[in-house]
Amino acid sequence: MANHLAINAFAQSLRMFLQQKHSLFTPALPAATFEVFSSGHFSSPNEVIPDATVTLFLHRITINNHLRNTRQGPPVGPLGLDLHFLLTVWTDVAQTEHTLLGWAMRELHYHAFLDVNSLAPEANWETDEVVSLFPEDVSAEEMARIWEATNRGFRLTYPFVARIVRLGQEETPTGAPVVASRFTFADNLEETQP
Repeated sequence: MANHLAINAFAQSLRMFLQQKHSLFTPALPAATFEVFSSGHFSSPNEVIPDATVTLFLHRITINNHLRNTRQGPPVGPLGLDLHFLLTVWTDVAQTEHTLLGWAMRELHYHAFLDVNSLAPEANWETDEVVSLFPEDVSAEEMARIWEATNRGFRLTYPFVARIVRLGQEETPTGAPVVASRFTFADNLEETQP
């Protein structure tokens, strides 16, 4: 189980994985840069995106149904999340777009999981942690709504889901140890005279 940094750590780990794989195929592939986009960056038409940029955009987070259905009573296990990504190639050259998107889809197909060795360490992943990648069916209507909200116009996109990112409960920070105690007691009984 990872800590609260796991969502961003996973996205950055996936970006680094694709970037490193891409460098192995140079010069057979078109040059490209790889970025993780925030919601603001993805939907801002004023932000200029350099040509041949491959982006990962986390457009939705859902609770993993399997872990949710096994829960009984108060939460004791991890919070299981499914991270829904869009992989997009930003270029106006059709051959570059198709080549880079096809290559990235193939890489995600043949390397369909990231284990703790591939995940950024700041999230404190467990040694047996594995996050799997699956293609996601997104309806044409939902995809149209996503792109309409971006104010950028439609781009060819590969939707996929990363399952399961498990967020565990962190230790509650403790205060400084007690080194002294100061209690005062007084006897309020008055002596009675016979």
